[in-house]
Amino acid sequence: MSVHDACIVAHLLKRCWALALHAAFPGKEFDIVVSDAEDGYGPVLTFSGK
Repeated sequence: MSVHDACIVAHLLKRCWALALHAAFPGKEFDIVVSDAEDGYGPVLTFSGK
């Protein structure tokens, strides 16, 4: 899998998590971030409540 492909998957997963969190916790806001790992591992997906 190329880095580009991994980034596409990460952004799709970001959307999935956004939908799942919204359904599980209506009215609560979350920060969902896709970033590149510093060690070249690939994209990293994190989320936290606001």
